[in-house]
Amino acid sequence: MMTAKYEASQRAIRRRIIAIRRHVARDNRAAFARHLGISPTRWNNIERRTPLTLKVAKEALRASERLPIEDGITYERDLFCLCFSSADKEEGVKAFLEKRPAQWTGR
Repeated sequence: MMTAKYEASQRAIRRRIIAIRRHVARDNRAAFARHLGISPTRWNNIERRTPLTLKVAKEALRASERLPIEDGITYERDLFCLCFSSADKEEGVKAFLEKRPAQWTGR
């Protein structure tokens, strides 16, 4: 079971990740993340994600705090459908089949 302390630390990590992505040059991000206590594996997993998916995931988290559970599930499903109909989804599938890294556009 998660405790308030665990949840607070997870929120702090999310804030640090957002700050790193906004304010640190791409070449320095991994080193800066390491300095803040974010493991290289975790950072690489985050960096590989499409910007659209990260944006939608953050929106779903924010919505979950203000919506009743049924509405939140519906909203999350709608956001998932948005991602599934994106150009990034097509690029991800194509990159996977071609065994190459995806080139995300955020669309």
